[in-house]
Amino acid sequence: MNKLYATIAAIFILATAAFFIVHNTVDLSAITPSTATPVPPPVVKEIKVIHIATPSTVKALYVTFYSFESPKKLQQVVSNLEKNNFNALVIDVRSDGTGLFDINDGKVKEILSGLHDKNIYLIGRIVAFKNGESAWYDPASKERWDQIANTSKFAYDLGFDEINYDYVRYGGPTEAQSKTPIEQRRPTIQAFFEFLNKEVRQKYGFPISADIFGTTFINPEAGIGQNLEDAALNFDYIMPMPYPSHWALGTFGIKHPGTEPYQTVFQALTTGWAKVKNDPKRIASLRSWIQAFGIESISPWKLRDYTPQDIDSQIKACTDAGCVGWALWNGFSNYQPDYFAKTQSTGQSAGQ
Repeated sequence: MNKLYATIAAIFILATAAFFIVHNTVDLSAITPSTATPVPPPVVKEIKVIHIATPSTVKALYVTFYSFESPKKLQQVVSNLEKNNFNALVIDVRSDGTGLFDINDGKVKEILSGLHDKNIYLIGRIVAFKNGESAWYDPASKERWDQIANTSKFAYDLGFDEINYDYVRYGGPTEAQSKTPIEQRRPTIQAFFEFLNKEVRQKYGFPISADIFGTTFINPEAGIGQNLEDAALNFDYIMPMPYPSHWALGTFGIKHPGTEPYQTVFQALTTGWAKVKNDPKRIASLRSWIQAFGIESISPWKLRDYTPQDIDSQIKACTDAGCVGWALWNGFSNYQPDYFAKTQSTGQSAGQ
């Protein structure tokens, strides 16, 4: 009896094993080599960086850091530029040792390349010594100097054609104050100008420009260390900011400078440039910022609707003063189409 049970158990085990073997065996004859075409890896488009020569007359719009990163806002600015025969953009870039923008470098190259395809001259604007809303870098810091030089070269390698430097000075009376003695400030800023000339302009061969207060363009302020005569020896272009709204009432014999954009800008440019125009050592040409924001006066504070005539008057003043170009400044890059209804004036090359 025990043998019978043992025999039945053995038969059950063998049957079970056979069942699993049959139902889990792969039919190798059914497998044939795949004839599907392998999917290639995605092709990364390589952007070849090119540079275009400086136009004989630069006609530019200022673009904020955030406007550049917004496709919609950048397109609005470019549309205004193209409709009015402008040819350049001045674009904010970051200079704290991180990326120039929040978007990646490849995307930056792509955008800049697209702007170059439209024959737009690209100027990267670097804020040298102001650090955020209220802080200030030490203008004497060689580490900061190197950071600025490295950022300049990096911006050029990504596609910018020129580098513009703003806040190349110590803080003013209402800004962060430095412990550097006043008598050392001009020599310090002068040495920084010479550093940029040697380590950026001469070393890499691309043009550089510097922004200067409208008031210090005419009368240097020892406290900020910025001096036109020093800048004219080291930059390709000097870009003063003679905004009509920023002059005191009665300046240049004009009762309300903010309401007389042509006379104010013309007087400011010709008065300041006369100091260096005939200096045989000067390498800089004159290119000016132009007010494109609605303020008549900052003291006393008064707003003003800026019209196409106001813009055109300033452009004509730049032309008559011998500028080789101009750039419109609006702190939000808000350029209304009707600003440009009459801006048909062009600068001359007489600024040499």
